[in-house]
Amino acid sequence: MLFAQPGIRDFIAANFIPAWEKVRDVPTATIDFGGGRVLKRTVNGNVATYICAPDGRVVDILPGLSTLEAFLEDLRAALALAKRPPEEVAVHHLDGVVRSMLRDLPEPSAKPRLDAGKTLGVEPRVKRALGVDRSKRKGIEPRVKSAILDADLALLEADTLANRELRKPKIHELLSERAYTPSEITKRVYRDILDCDLDDPYLGLGEAAFGGGAYGDR
Repeated sequence: MLFAQPGIRDFIAANFIPAWEKVRDVPTATIDFGGGRVLKRTVNGNVATYICAPDGRVVDILPGLSTLEAFLEDLRAALALAKRPPEEVAVHHLDGVVRSMLRDLPEPSAKPRLDAGKTLGVEPRVKRALGVDRSKRKGIEPRVKSAILDADLALLEADTLANRELRKPKIHELLSERAYTPSEITKRVYRDILDCDLDDPYLGLGEAAFGGGAYGDR
């Protein structure tokens, strides 16, 4: 979705050698309502964008989904980082660890942030949010369409904030350990940073799928 957007696509083509790897099949949930009515949606998917140096070292990781503006900004910063020598890259991530340690802790009563990567049916919502053109929204009818777009965009903006405030410090901590290749850390990234354990056949949804209802106590 992000990579298909013209601004992102052109920037990547001009500055990187892009490669895509599917780390596991995308899980789907299917609900059969009978009478030929079937609902099928992807669930709990996520993505991590690795920025690597020519020798294969992971220089930076952009976790999850972001707004177009935030993703392009992070790509530019990662590109600049990739041009720096390895010792400076290590210092950059160590600085990130220190900054996160000094940052004030969130209030215990703070409202949990939305995570677009864990929201049922998020793919079409993110696609709509990425396609929002604020300059053309005055004529959208009926009004409910505009409300849906606002909700989709808010979801994506919330995940952008979570990526930067919650996940990025964990990435700094991981990449400050030593130089890694993508294959060495992919399972850790998905399990510890994206909350999507690739070794869990139910990707953390086992309790939701099998707990309660017909399977639990009445």
